[in-house]
Amino acid sequence: MVNSTFPILLILASSFLFSCGYNFVGASPINLPRNMVNLHIALVQNPTQEAWIEPYVRSRFRDEFSRRGRVEWVSEDQAQGLVHIDIQQFRTSDALTRERDRTVKADVAVTMNVQILSADTGQLIWSSGAVTGRSSYFLAAEDVSMPGSSGPEQRRASQEAVDEAVTRVADRLGDGF
Repeated sequence: MVNSTFPILLILASSFLFSCGYNFVGASPINLPRNMVNLHIALVQNPTQEAWIEPYVRSRFRDEFSRRGRVEWVSEDQAQGLVHIDIQQFRTSDALTRERDRTVKADVAVTMNVQILSADTGQLIWSSGAVTGRSSYFLAAEDVSMPGSSGPEQRRASQEAVDEAVTRVADRLGDGF
């Protein structure tokens, strides 16, 4: 009897949450300032040594804003708003150590600030403030042939941290301004 009531209770709870207007993080629609539709990513500042991060941030940012908003990505001369993305920090750090101080898990964090400027006046319209995305990976799963190079697990965790940061930026627009 207990097993048969659980699915019913789960469906009822889910329908209650959705009927109240509750949205899961990363799924709520975004509201662009001044009802902008046409955006252009004019600048991605990347002071890190991670060359892959700029094109990846551009791509993920476009995908996220297209998925959650009515955004059209246009050339700079057709844009209503210019997007400036400043990657403030990219870091990896030891998270968990075992006996004899052997590191087994590492954290990745990406901090960025996104600004939307008026394409007409250059005036700041909206700023996300500092937004951080995080992920982690286990070093035992890494297969790095050259010391100092990143392996597939670190790359995956790095991309997940960027994805989370971009989602959080969009979430801030979903909260209104």
